[in-house]
Amino acid sequence: MGYRAVLDAGIDPVVVAGWITETEAKRKAEQMRLDQAITKVPKRLTEEEIAAMVTKLGDLRKLLHSADPQDKADV
Repeated sequence: MGYRAVLDAGIDPVVVAGWITETEAKRKAEQMRLDQAITKVPKRLTEEEIAAMVTKLGDLRKLLHSADPQDKADV
């Protein structure tokens, strides 16, 4: 039932205005939540960023390979 039909049925216009205000506030809050979720999407890495990560991981792999076995076990 639309708000005009509710008003025609005799419901207090102040009550209907409150419902509309509440619904608009909920809609605005949800839109803000969605907007924030969209802005939190991580950016795509560039080729240079990926290459730098691979280089760092390569060095880390060598370091772990030569690390003391007991130290590795502790980790």
